[in-house]
Amino acid sequence: MPSPFLLIFLPVILSSVWACPPEQSIAPACICKDFGDGAMMICSNITSAEELVPYIKTTDSLDMFALTIMESTLLYIPSSVFKNTKYQKILFLNTQLMSLTDGDLAFEGLEDRLEELRAIDAHYITQWDWSQLRYHRLCCPVWQRELEIIDLSGNLLTSLPEDMFHRMPNLKQVELNHNKFVTLNEETFSWAFQHLQTMMFIGNDFRCDCRMKWIVDIKSVYISRAHVPCQKI
Repeated sequence: MPSPFLLIFLPVILSSVWACPPEQSIAPACICKDFGDGAMMICSNITSAEELVPYIKTTDSLDMFALTIMESTLLYIPSSVFKNTKYQKILFLNTQLMSLTDGDLAFEGLEDRLEELRAIDAHYITQWDWSQLRYHRLCCPVWQRELEIIDLSGNLLTSLPEDMFHRMPNLKQVELNHNKFVTLNEETFSWAFQHLQTMMFIGNDFRCDCRMKWIVDIKSVYISRAHVPCQKI
């Protein structure tokens, strides 16, 4: 008679294995591991969009949790590469990426799934067109509505578009640590402050003058001021 222990846990083990594509299909540039939350594919030293595409397409229809692209150099991410994939989190780490996409829309196919976007030490991020995070349905522009976390730390950012955070109803946390912000534009951040749980600005050299006085009245969001050389607003 089969062991009850095996009957209970074997499906869990199999589902964890099946979530990753075959190792030989993603080697040598990528590996796939389950770190507890789900399958994560980590790709490094990718030098072109054409090289990246076949690795991502091996995960079509698989229940993947996250994708990390690190130590790579890319002109863009092909607009349709994520169609039929199920990624919830995407991280660019120490990667040179000139543009989010080669088309009008970034991460097409993940409109209802992508919850977290992080770009840490991602070179050329100041040149990104943030409007490419929108997708169009019935001729009306809508932002990536499932995004909960955006992390753009360590990218030399000095400003963001005024409508950067508009129409992101599930956005909860934004991290802008170790950038080059000296002030925060009310038109850009006021919408976010009304909806977010946390915004972090550690390591920015703020000039706390009258331009930032409006933040004092914001009570609905926690603003981390640790390591910010600002005594008064």
